[in-house]
Amino acid sequence: MDVNHAAWAFMLCALSPNISIAEDNPAYSASTSRLSIPYVDSSSQPGFFQNVVVEFFKDDLWRLVDFRTGVSVKVIANVELIKTESFPVQVFLKISGMNHAGCSEVGSANISILGNKFKVFLYYDPKSVPAADVACVGWVRPFTKTVPLPVYSLQLGRYEYEVNGIFRGEFTFAIDNRLP
Repeated sequence: MDVNHAAWAFMLCALSPNISIAEDNPAYSASTSRLSIPYVDSSSQPGFFQNVVVEFFKDDLWRLVDFRTGVSVKVIANVELIKTESFPVQVFLKISGMNHAGCSEVGSANISILGNKFKVFLYYDPKSVPAADVACVGWVRPFTKTVPLPVYSLQLGRYEYEVNGIFRGEFTFAIDNRLP
């Protein structure tokens, strides 16, 4: 890969406002000229497109090779807000519920921030979601996932959160949440 291709790959990943906060990082393979992006937002849902693969085509063009749409966790029973007393303050959402999916495992949470609102979507791990023609045992088991919200440097004020479009809550900062 030459420097020009690397620059385009970097711009596609790092400068795109649509890449979600996630546990994995985009990766480029020089041997295949493919860029793998773990999660990309849709206009309404963070992390909706998963395991996105684009390939360098020609003349600074990239083509979409593969992707999956995210399968959000359906049965969330509780969302608990945890706000530390240390400074700067850290904020976590402790999400719990029942996993009715049988084969699937609860995966990552993807977060987008617009103004003073955090949109959080909890998905099944895309590697564990079976193909449509695969039958799974219908066993149910509890899950808990603790999701850190990126709150460092937020200004004083009221903030809202929404989890999977269902659970809503809010928290406030009495002072700016950053070190002097």
